[in-house]
Amino acid sequence: MMRVVFCSDDLPVAERFAGFREVLAGVDVPVDVRVERDAAIRVRMSAMALGRIDVASIVSDDDARLEVDRPARLVRRSDPDAFRLLVSLRGHTEMTQGGRSPALEPDRLAFYDTSRPFHGWRRPIDGRSHLVMLTFPRGLLPVPPNLVRRLVGVPILGDRGVAALMVDVVKRVLTDAAGFTAADTVRVSTVVADLMTAVLGHELGRDAVRAASSESRRRVLRAGIQSYVQQRLGDPELTPATIAAAHHISPRLLHKLFQEQGTTVAGSIRAARLERCRADLADPLHAACPAGQIAARWGFANYAHFSNLFRATYGVGPRDWRHHRLG
Repeated sequence: MMRVVFCSDDLPVAERFAGFREVLAGVDVPVDVRVERDAAIRVRMSAMALGRIDVASIVSDDDARLEVDRPARLVRRSDPDAFRLLVSLRGHTEMTQGGRSPALEPDRLAFYDTSRPFHGWRRPIDGRSHLVMLTFPRGLLPVPPNLVRRLVGVPILGDRGVAALMVDVVKRVLTDAAGFTAADTVRVSTVVADLMTAVLGHELGRDAVRAASSESRRRVLRAGIQSYVQQRLGDPELTPATIAAAHHISPRLLHKLFQEQGTTVAGSIRAARLERCRADLADPLHAACPAGQIAARWGFANYAHFSNLFRATYGVGPRDWRHHRLG
């Protein structure tokens, strides 16, 4: 459930801004904030862990313009090596990174990179603003980091298509999180991650329409291949040859596409399958299902091989992981 990290109403008016600034300086992605002189802020910040996605909600009930800075010195001090999706639900927000400064009106989204400096500001509408931040590890989504960076700082309209669905789900998470069980949290985190992947895939496709360059086409092809792989992880016949055939390209080009992103076809498939197994082993819904059966469901025919891979990746065996999560 969402826990309150900071509530300005708990402090005397004269101490509110200093308290808020101290909280933001101590988080995993520390930032410095400034406010209009003599402004009396009213801010409530809540947070929750949604699987490997950190969700933070900041609601302001004041008329103050707040500026945010993450300079290089703060990046050096603390960086979770992650991406962040900003979802503007109310108010005006602008964030500048990499030469891009999108204005985020209500129901607009934008991705950001925690490893790069940024500057931003927010201004309420009718005395209220609401910004949600979803921070996730670079390897969480089945999209190479280089592709995600192509969209860093690009405004995404959240009033239609998969982006609108993303906004709706974020709103539901905020309102319904108090009723989530531990198993619900695992399942919802998968839904949210899949939606972020869908948003990225859609926007990369739009980019290819805007600029039909060779690299743009390759980005779209990579995104399509990643989606294809995710949908067929449980198929033991999922191989580089079948993937290449399904996309009408040569196996040589397929391998090159993955090498350009610093990975391999087999490595990407293996990592995605392990992550699905990890989630199922921690899900009470599958508590009666043997670990070997879960492994087979996601394409691991040899349990001993799967167990060794799982331990090498997560530092603990699959059965120990299940016992730790389910008791």
